[in-house]
This record gives sequence, C-alpha cells and structure tokens, in this order.
Amino acid sequence: MRGTIVNVVAVLVGSGIGLAVGNRLPERLQRIIQEGMSGNVVVLLTAARLSLGW
Repeated sequence: MRGTIVNVVAVLVGSGIGLAVGNRLPERLQRIIQEGMSGNVVVLLTAARLSLGW
C-alpha cells in the first residue's frame, strides 16, 4: 500500500511541475522531452508484450 501512495504522490508532483514549468520551456526542448517519453512508452509496451508472450 505504501508503494501505491508513493507512486500517486510522485505522479501528482511530476504533473504539477510539468504544468508549472512546461510552457516556459523552449518549444524545441518540449519536443525533445515528448519524444523521449514516447520512446519509453514503446519500450514498456514491448516489454509487456514479451513478458506476456503475445
């Protein structure tokens, strides 16, 4: 249960920081961050697929 609470707090803090700072970053840096995050999603989906044997 403690891990779930820590995860929720981390997501809320990260979201708050993103909302507060995100619009102040240069557009190029915003794009780089978005592309990096989408790459991580692909890696996670691939790992899930391989671990489940799909």
